[in-house]
Amino acid sequence: MITKILSGITTLLFLGSAAWAQLVFEPQLARDIAFPDTPVGQTSEIRYTATSRGNGPWNVRLNTNIQQFVVNPNQFVVQNGQAVAFTLRFTPQQQGVVNGLLSGSYDNGNNPARVSCNLTGRGVQAGGARIAVDPDTLDLYIYTDELGTIWQSTEIAVTVSNPGNADLNVQSIADNADWLVCDQNAFAVHAGQSADVVFSVPQGAMDALAPDFYEATVTITSNAGNAQRLTIPVMFDRAFVPHYLVVIGDQEPATNHAILVDAAAIDGEELDEWDEIGVFTPRGDLAGAGPYELDWPVAFIVWGDDPEVDFAGLRQNESFDFRIWDASASSEYLAIANFIDGPTHFSADGVSEVTLTASPEIVDQVIALRQGWNLISLNVVPGARYFAGDPGPEIVPLFEDVRDKVVVVKDDRGLFYVPSRGFNGIPYLRFDRGLQVRVSQACDLIVRGTPIPDDAELALSAGWGIVGYYPKRVMTMAEAFEDLTRRGLLRLVKDEDGRFYLPDMGFGGNNPVRPGRGYVVNITENCTFRYPANQIAGMNEPESTDDDSTFHYRRPTPTSDNMSILITQVDGVQVRNNAEIACVTPDGYIAGASRLNGAPPWGMAVWADDAYTENIVDGFRDGEQLRFIYYDGRHQWDLEVSFDVLEGGNAVYRTNNLLVLGMHVGVEGESPALPTELALKPPFPNPFNATARFEFELPQAGQARLSLVDLNGREQMSIASGWFEAGAFSRTVDASALPAGVYLAVLETGGRRVVQRAVLLK
Repeated sequence: MITKILSGITTLLFLGSAAWAQLVFEPQLARDIAFPDTPVGQTSEIRYTATSRGNGPWNVRLNTNIQQFVVNPNQFVVQNGQAVAFTLRFTPQQQGVVNGLLSGSYDNGNNPARVSCNLTGRGVQAGGARIAVDPDTLDLYIYTDELGTIWQSTEIAVTVSNPGNADLNVQSIADNADWLVCDQNAFAVHAGQSADVVFSVPQGAMDALAPDFYEATVTITSNAGNAQRLTIPVMFDRAFVPHYLVVIGDQEPATNHAILVDAAAIDGEELDEWDEIGVFTPRGDLAGAGPYELDWPVAFIVWGDDPEVDFAGLRQNESFDFRIWDASASSEYLAIANFIDGPTHFSADGVSEVTLTASPEIVDQVIALRQGWNLISLNVVPGARYFAGDPGPEIVPLFEDVRDKVVVVKDDRGLFYVPSRGFNGIPYLRFDRGLQVRVSQACDLIVRGTPIPDDAELALSAGWGIVGYYPKRVMTMAEAFEDLTRRGLLRLVKDEDGRFYLPDMGFGGNNPVRPGRGYVVNITENCTFRYPANQIAGMNEPESTDDDSTFHYRRPTPTSDNMSILITQVDGVQVRNNAEIACVTPDGYIAGASRLNGAPPWGMAVWADDAYTENIVDGFRDGEQLRFIYYDGRHQWDLEVSFDVLEGGNAVYRTNNLLVLGMHVGVEGESPALPTELALKPPFPNPFNATARFEFELPQAGQARLSLVDLNGREQMSIASGWFEAGAFSRTVDASALPAGVYLAVLETGGRRVVQRAVLLK
């Protein structure tokens, strides 16, 4: 049950009493009254007021016993509710201490009250240096108000004046506080002039002080006759100023969520006083915080996002990013929350009760999910938020923050999770296994937990599986899987882009292996396995070569399944760098493409049709015949390729199959038979989503133009235009910028026109 916090209202009661009416003197007529040192023949005075608080009028009579002390006036009447001013004066006639007595009485006709005060003054030599300071008390402070505004006065200037007629020499300025600094401690002030001295509390000294009220004194030593040593009191109110400072405007955000932290620890040790707990948004904005003041729970408000008041807070159903500030170490730690009660995500007017654990070892693993299919794995043990119990983290909370973008999650056992249908068939995630994840748009999956050692043991099963990747750096496939290769257990490993490593053939070992990604492996028998330990240096992140605009054959979008093609040789032509081979489905869709750079062998991933793209064929169906075409830039057409299967069985699509092929393009210089008539094939696929391939044939050379027009005849996209030799041609276009609808592909040359219907879906 969530602890209920009751806000008490403290009422201050000012109690009055009609005990008795009285005459009040301000300042108080104390037993001992001391005058400042006064030059001989000059006068010092102290001003007083007598105020009637009722039962008047009051008759006042005051006298002094020696002429050097005078009270003026010495008799007066104070009416009810009125105040009368009078002055005590000291005029020394010689140097030295002078003592006197003030006596008298006051009454309202009943029970007179008596006055008796000792008077003390000292006459000093006329002329010479004198000293005066303003202000005569130093008030310093720092605090935060309820809106998150820091108010501070940690620097103050004191004016040192010399009202005398000789130079004032300030010999030293000293204080009894480590936290107070003076900008100068010895200087001279000419007669009738002044100088400023600045006192301050430096940031470092202020940070070292715990929130409290501090007192000190400043002593100024000088040659002034009236004050050889002048003492100034100093007060510093060091209120608590949070490191996690939540600043809101005059108007509060519209929504909030209460957090109660029952306990929190850093490396197993409870927090110290003034350590702080903060909650951040997924975008890194501080949304709420509270200090630990040696008592649990720590309760505070987390504010919701509100553009109306310019506050960047949490949005509905966003996760809480807990952090702990260690005040003594000036360090911040990520924290894992164990939710005891209440929502695990931000909810307007919600209340959640949690405990927190923090450690330098707690990190955020950020896994970038690209639109479409991904292979991922964890290299952290997630926090308690992701667990309902042993043996592993649950899939649903793992993907909760990106739930609206997740289409499906699959493991290597064929179990799956479909958030939109509220179905989850994956009971938990094994850390040594990866997952296939399809998302509708690119996003980051963030998992908070403790790092898994790079060389932690994984258990692998014989056959196909998706293996997790623990290291925190990039390696090559050959380096990462060296242990399995050395023991002869690894047949093949491939990544989410279809790149593969065949250790027996020495192919693909330089392909990169990255943190956060999963890898499909084929193992000969059940075994355990370890990646290299962290002290082994990893490779540099390879530069991206994903610019499709430089490819003749547009590379297909990866789907959930693929097979691997290893090309050992290509004869019939002299293979140039950047020559390309593509694998085409019976419907004409390019489901695999590869450049033939460097020496053979060359590898190619051939992708299966994706069941999650409705009405679109974007790969092979199981058992369909493979067809290959070749392009090297010396021809204006695609060359048909014949091939021999050297390993792997029949030349048909089978998921996870490996085919080893030798290919023949034809005789060098040989050209295919020229088309006999103008032709434009329907685009493939049709309907299409963003990209489509257009194939056309020209029976003779000449100017030609292929364009996409709407049903009103307005051109929306130029697909191909210019001079073409006779032959067969293909072009792949990206129409993602066009609105969905029905279009016409129009081929024009030599005054002739051919039209095909094209349907763009979104």
